[in-house]
Amino acid sequence: GTTPQVLFSRWDKDNGGTLDHAEFKRLVRAGLKIPPRDLPDEDIALLIHALDDDDNGALSIAELADFVERGAATFHSGPVSEHAAWGDHGHAGMHGPMDGGA
Repeated sequence: GTTPQVLFSRWDKDNGGTLDHAEFKRLVRAGLKIPPRDLPDEDIALLIHALDDDDNGALSIAELADFVERGAATFHSGPVSEHAAWGDHGHAGMHGPMDGGA
């Protein structure tokens, strides 16, 4: 299978590490084959705005991964801190679900 990083880099045409509006729109239209009648351009712009935690106008792989993991809960919420995301309660480092980091 294709890793998320490979898929992301396929659509990150300028290799900037983010998907700008045009790149994300190409991903939606060509990659996901979602036509404008199902998702109008205006809604793509709203989705980008809702997922863009750092308000830089582009989506990073972390911002997209946050959406995949949390769905609509990530809209306009800003980034989830490593501590909140992984249940870390003041311990050093990042603990994920695979190492019992809750």
